Amino acid sequence: MIGLAGILIAELTYQLDPCPQLETITGPAHELFGFAAEDFLSGQVSFLDRIHPHDCDVVAPLFASGQLASGQVVLRFRHGGGRILCLQVTYQKQHTDNRTTLHLQLQNAVALCCNPLSGDAAYFRVMIENTEEEVFFKDRNHVFIAASSRFRAAMARFLNGRELVGLTDYDILPEADADMFYATEKQVLAEGTSTDVLHEVVRAGESISVNAQYHPVRGDAGQMVGVFATVHGARTHLRAEEKVEGPGRSPRMGGYVLDLRRGVSTTSAMVDSIFGIDKRYPHDVQGWAALVHPSDRARMMDYFQSVVTSPDGIFNMEYRIVRQSDGEVRWVHGLGRVDRSADGVPLVLRGTIGDITERKEAEAALLKSKERLQAMIENAPVGLAMFDCDMRYLAASGRWLEIIGRPGENILGRCHYDLLPNSESYREIHQRALAGEPQKCDEDRFQRPDGSVQWRRWEILPWRADDGQLGGIVSFMEDISEKKEAERRLRLSASVFEHATEAILVFDLDMRIIEMNESFTRITGYAREEVLGRHPNILRSDLHDDAFYASMWKTVRETGRWRGELWNRSKSGAMSAVVCTITTVADSAGNAQYYVALFYDITPIKEQEKRLEHIAHFDALTGLPNRTLLGDRLRHAMASARDTNRMLAVIYIDLDNFKAINDRQGKDAADALLVSVAGRMKHVLRDADTLGRLSGDEFVAILPDLGSPEAATAALDRLLQAVGEPYIIGEQELRVSATAGASFYPQNQDVDADQLLRQADQAMYEAKLAGKGRYHIFDPVRDHTVRGRHEELARIRQALAAGEFVLYYQPKVNMATGQLVAAEALIRWQHPQRGLLPPADFLPVIEDDPLAIDVGEWVIDRALSQIATWMHGGHRLRVNINVSAKQLEQVDFIARLGQLLARHPEVSPSLLGLEVLESSALRDVAMVSEVIQACGQMGIRVAIDDFGTGYSSLTYLKRLPAPVLKIDQSFVRDMLDDVEDLAILQGILGLATAFRRMPVAEGVESVGHGLVLLRLGCEVGQGYGIARPMPPEQLFLWYAGWRPDPRWRNVVPLSPLDWPVLTAEVEQGAWVRALARYLKGEAANPPELEEARSRFGVWLESERRNPRAARGTIGLMEDLHRKSHQAARRAVTLKKRGRHAEAAALLESVLKASDAMQAHFEASLRGAPPALPPAVAVEHPDLARIPLPTAKVQ
Repeated sequence: MIGLAGILIAELTYQLDPCPQLETITGPAHELFGFAAEDFLSGQVSFLDRIHPHDCDVVAPLFASGQLASGQVVLRFRHGGGRILCLQVTYQKQHTDNRTTLHLQLQNAVALCCNPLSGDAAYFRVMIENTEEEVFFKDRNHVFIAASSRFRAAMARFLNGRELVGLTDYDILPEADADMFYATEKQVLAEGTSTDVLHEVVRAGESISVNAQYHPVRGDAGQMVGVFATVHGARTHLRAEEKVEGPGRSPRMGGYVLDLRRGVSTTSAMVDSIFGIDKRYPHDVQGWAALVHPSDRARMMDYFQSVVTSPDGIFNMEYRIVRQSDGEVRWVHGLGRVDRSADGVPLVLRGTIGDITERKEAEAALLKSKERLQAMIENAPVGLAMFDCDMRYLAASGRWLEIIGRPGENILGRCHYDLLPNSESYREIHQRALAGEPQKCDEDRFQRPDGSVQWRRWEILPWRADDGQLGGIVSFMEDISEKKEAERRLRLSASVFEHATEAILVFDLDMRIIEMNESFTRITGYAREEVLGRHPNILRSDLHDDAFYASMWKTVRETGRWRGELWNRSKSGAMSAVVCTITTVADSAGNAQYYVALFYDITPIKEQEKRLEHIAHFDALTGLPNRTLLGDRLRHAMASARDTNRMLAVIYIDLDNFKAINDRQGKDAADALLVSVAGRMKHVLRDADTLGRLSGDEFVAILPDLGSPEAATAALDRLLQAVGEPYIIGEQELRVSATAGASFYPQNQDVDADQLLRQADQAMYEAKLAGKGRYHIFDPVRDHTVRGRHEELARIRQALAAGEFVLYYQPKVNMATGQLVAAEALIRWQHPQRGLLPPADFLPVIEDDPLAIDVGEWVIDRALSQIATWMHGGHRLRVNINVSAKQLEQVDFIARLGQLLARHPEVSPSLLGLEVLESSALRDVAMVSEVIQACGQMGIRVAIDDFGTGYSSLTYLKRLPAPVLKIDQSFVRDMLDDVEDLAILQGILGLATAFRRMPVAEGVESVGHGLVLLRLGCEVGQGYGIARPMPPEQLFLWYAGWRPDPRWRNVVPLSPLDWPVLTAEVEQGAWVRALARYLKGEAANPPELEEARSRFGVWLESERRNPRAARGTIGLMEDLHRKSHQAARRAVTLKKRGRHAEAAALLESVLKASDAMQAHFEASLRGAPPALPPAVAVEHPDLARIPLPTAKVQ
């Protein structure tokens, strides 16, 4: 039911006999109790169990059948929501037929607090609300009815904006604290006597110490209507001390009351805990004084007496105590106020005591930190200064004073602008920093008062005081004038380049690149997406060994920094010299997080150094090596000749009658003549030869790596002929001849470089004596050999005239289709006495002789005749012919070729192909390019022969428009055993694809060679694995019976992305072959036996990290690889112990594992699971599995 003014009233009826039993409940039970009436009636909730346990003294007589006929009581009830309600209970008992019925009417006491005071009592309420003291009044239901403004202010932190009047302690305080105050008030109401209470309330991290005196209040009729309380020291603890304690922590604080008349104190439990005492310890002035630190005791007793006797009576002092329980020294802060009687007599000292030890320790640490900061600033090795908001100096380092030109001066407290008037231009920068915006400048030009310029690097940061307010700025400054001067000197000395922006590369501790800048791309050629996640060693060149890099990283890890010069390799393969700095970046704990590398290109400087070195070693007029460099190269060439058993020639050349030309024509004309002579002589020498100028008109040529003295005499002929041609100097034609002498090395007797040079000089002198314009060989024995060369030339010329030369033909086929593509014409000498001679026995003799041109034209003419013969027989086949460098260099080569074609009008020029040695093509790239273009216009296809063996092949490839590249047989022949050759082959095929040239492979000597070539996309091949060179009448008979190996027909070319898998397959096969050769005694050392260090093992490790790799296949191959190496190690051990049969048996298990791996390779390349037994693509020699090269292509 709802009573007056909307007050909720619930009525309960209990039957008390023989035990209390709830019979009925009416009214808004749920709104009042938090439970529905059905909950109580069903027994799910017990009304008696929800009553506060401390109210059992009220509940017991209330529910006893023979007591208390009617009346009112107050009960505390736990609401369904968990909170405690104070209920006013009106009860009445009825006794009928030996049964007692209890009727209860329950109301929320808070709702009944409308006007318990009336009449004069109303004036009492007004007095309470307007008094300056901390007082309050509660009704007998423990509800606040009135409270002074000061008490409300003290309790405001616990009210959260609510009005205090109308609430109970349970509405605002923790339940335990509310229980304590309720029990006190209950005692005062029951006994009608006053009582004191001292209690500390803690809630939400805040505490309030309450020292209150409770008094009973009676109505006009003498009935008890409530309690009146006066409060002393209801104050929350000081927030300043909480700041010292740190975030989230409150200082320990408790209250005390000291009766000054009796000298006895009452203290809270917190105060006793702070002092380390219990209730047995004397709670009086003497007991307190004994706890004060001996050093502070006299001072504190005097202070205590002064507080008691002073008019204001305020106690506020920090002092030390010695805890009675453990002897620990602590700091406390005592606060208090003396209460006096009307005549001014001190009665009571009330207050709080807080433990401030942590704050005092923090203050001491802060003081020490400030002292250290001051010392650090003053002694900092860099320019460092601290300013307040008015730019007055608070601290400055000695280095700062040096930078601003005030060394040793005391500038603290002075304004920066007064001290340095020329710093006014920085005022705006300082203002931005004082507004909280950091400022920085890496290079700042500053003009001192004396007019000198100083370069500075500075950074300005705002600093804040303990209260968070901006306190000023800290400025860091570094004098970088020396650095700027060094940069200026570097620009002057290295005029070929200017300062470039540094490349920045960031990589983590696992050596994975995680960031880089645009300068990195500009310097290295690598785009961002190409390097992220990769190892920095992509830049590693071959110019530093592993020890260099190990030392570099040892320095980085030990010192956090490395700086030095190194050579990097860019994406294009070009080498560049850089100055590099590698720095370790650490976190706040000092743990390395990642590395930052900064480098800039100094290649122009290195080139400048190279030019300076060139000046020191080369003749300024002709650009030829001077005497110093010539001697150095001669000594190296002599050492190489000893190591290789090859011959070395030194030619001493002197110009005839040069002095007369110098006298007649003048120095300028003579110098121009010397330059022209040097150019001609250098042109007729090989790239490996060295031509130097000693002095005046004397030159020396060093010819290394000679197979015979005849090669030197041919060079002598070329040199003298080149010098003797007329010269056009200015408008005049000049002629000059040369005399030369030659010496050879090694000799029967040991000679040094100077002796060898003197021998050549002596030979030249002997030539001069015999007449100018000739040469002389120092050694008469070798001179006889040179004359023998002339006899050989005469014999070859005779053989050509007698028709002793024949052509053999070696077919070129499409290995995939079996089509005969072309045939290469190879010359042989059918010698009457020595039989059929290969070209190596006679072609080198005529290489640089005009006879080579005659032989070359005979080959072309004979090949055209053979093409015509085949055509008459119904066969149309292109024939390729090798063209010598000598023949190619003839200015009328194209004209002569046209004349030869004209002799055979029935032969289409498209059936003739020319093969030009790469080394020959590079002697004059422009000329050869014109020949190739002219041949193309005639319909003749030109191929670059032995591609990959010449110097600068990649540089000049795009300038040679030959449509065909013939890959040198050395790369093809050894690719199954040497992965470097396989890598070169792959590179050449990549170039052929890039430049749209057709590749042709020489040296196909086995089925395995053909399989690898076809997988790499090279279909046309030539070699002993297909056919040997043969006479022309046998060629088509051979072709009629020849069929390509069946395994060649179904080979699908691999994507370049799968070439590494093919390389790994070849590496594995090569390893097995090497092991077999060792176990058979055919090799001195076994291959690598540790699987992790083998090339295949390295590939497996990289593939395991490859996200594209098939994890299952890689796992199986790793297992087979491990088992193969385990068996190999056991087999090698058995062989070393002489147990050859057991070692051979273990080899079989290695071969089986290799077969299985081959199957997985094939499956990986086909994208299908392996079939067993596998179709083995590469066979082993001892078990008919591995093809070994058996012959060389001639």
